[in-house]
Amino acid sequence: MLPVGLRLSKPLPPSEVAKFIQHCLASYPNEACAYVVMVDGQPVVVPTENVAEVPTHEATPALVLDDHEYVMFLHSHTQLDSEGLIDPRSPSKQDMEAQLLSGREWGLAYCDGSQCTELLTWGNPHNRPPLLGREFILNIQDCYEIARDWHFQDSGIELPAVPRSHDWIHKGEDLIMETFSTGSFQAIAASINNNCQPGDIVLMKTPMSPVVNHVAVYVGNGEVLTHHANQLSVIKKISAFEGKAIKYVIRPVSSNHSAARRVAR
Repeated sequence: MLPVGLRLSKPLPPSEVAKFIQHCLASYPNEACAYVVMVDGQPVVVPTENVAEVPTHEATPALVLDDHEYVMFLHSHTQLDSEGLIDPRSPSKQDMEAQLLSGREWGLAYCDGSQCTELLTWGNPHNRPPLLGREFILNIQDCYEIARDWHFQDSGIELPAVPRSHDWIHKGEDLIMETFSTGSFQAIAASINNNCQPGDIVLMKTPMSPVVNHVAVYVGNGEVLTHHANQLSVIKKISAFEGKAIKYVIRPVSSNHSAARRVAR
């Protein structure tokens, strides 16, 4: 978890977001980068030049600040993937690794030269969208991230961050099983049953996937909190997943979900 002094307690003010968006537009076609620093207790965006070798595809700030000097790092994406299938706001594996290494919250926007998307952030569990009705964005607002957010909010458990490429499933990378096949989790069942508790994690595999490729959170009464591509996050009856094979139901070993609250509908 980020120390209190190194994270924002509330979203970046609209005026500072607008300052960053203008920097993105001015930097196009290069990716823009900026820091957020605290000045008299207020967050301020400090734009800096991108000096990466390939600035259209990566961001390396010319200004280098020490860890204690900033609370957030911002950058933009300016390129679409070759097939246009990946949301350009989705962090890359390299983005996710760099955020973890920095220990700071990161923000990302997509800029096409004429306009920019809204600024999305990750890396600060205190600054996350609502569990229900959130937009799907790979690697930042997807099925695994909603499981992490549920547990942080409801059980106080921090599930591990997992940097991942956009095509990890097609590559056959068994990231979900690798993440949960540790001493921090225990298998409860091969399906939802009376032994399951709110907060148990349901691992699923679609018929055409080479690996387990979906995570949902059991919230009680035969229902799960789930988030699918191109859909908003919702609560569904587990019976809705007849087309997906439930492989395991697991539980963090240090958890006690008996007092966990239901997700507000």
